Amino acid sequence: MVKFSREYDASIIPEWKPAFVDYKGLKKLIKKIKVARRDADDSSAGDSSPETAAGVESVGYGGGFSMLDPVRALAARFAPRVQATSEDEESGDSGEFVRSTDKHEREFLEKADEELEKVNTFYAAQEAELLGRGE
Repeated sequence: MVKFSREYDASIIPEWKPAFVDYKGLKKLIKKIKVARRDADDSSAGDSSPETAAGVESVGYGGGFSMLDPVRALAARFAPRVQATSEDEESGDSGEFVRSTDKHEREFLEKADEELEKVNTFYAAQEAELLGRGE
């Protein structure tokens, strides 16, 4: 992860920096989720293993702590619930999403949405500018 962070920072074009994803900010929010889960599990169960404390076992991953544990747990929590109905199959909708009740998870998801919207807005502006130049 450190290598990605350094490569990401090095690849940022200075004029476009405001449009890049705030990787460090998102990473800090993921760490908050991880710490909050560890603290909650420490206070609720004294005999849990590191895998269950990080939420890994419920997601189906094993092998200890990982920086991606909170992301994997979020992905598993927000994965669509499959409901086999003919209406869902026709519309392409595979189910409904589960909403997060954790403060830190909501904060992360809101920040990720903001970052995605920022990138999409920048891309649309650049595309419009280039199309204008082409005409």
